[in-house]
Amino acid sequence: MRRLTLRTITTRCWRLRSLVLAGTLVVMSAAWLTVRRPESAALAQMIRTGKLVAQVNNVPSHNRHYRASLRPELTAAGQIADWRVLIETPDSRAAARPTIVMQSWMPDAPSVVGDQPKAFYLGDGVFRVDGLRFDRAGWWNVSVTISNVGVTDSLAFNLIVP
Repeated sequence: MRRLTLRTITTRCWRLRSLVLAGTLVVMSAAWLTVRRPESAALAQMIRTGKLVAQVNNVPSHNRHYRASLRPELTAAGQIADWRVLIETPDSRAAARPTIVMQSWMPDAPSVVGDQPKAFYLGDGVFRVDGLRFDRAGWWNVSVTISNVGVTDSLAFNLIVP
């Protein structure tokens, strides 16, 4: 019968830990590789029918200076062409000529930072947003910083992409 020493116990523990880590990495890699990216048309349909879990309509800013809505602009084929952001004052009037800065990220996976979308002012508080994509399933947060006539405030849109 072999005698167990502290060294053999430690070696066996490290081997077991290494095997568990390797197995976990294999399973997580397989799961990550098989995750489907949401199709643009499917995402647009979910937004249109209200089946997407999202907080994107009439969202108040943190200090209640503004309200904003995020809406997809669809092509004739039902694909998302780009996004529109409507910025209003609390009394539902269009903000005069605000400027906005946007960023998207996944709070559940902080290492996943989305693109920094570009916003172009169209008038009447409406911006066209290029470069806003939700290319992974999960919880997405789109932060918006709004500045207008010396008043700066921020808000966040939240979407859960299946």
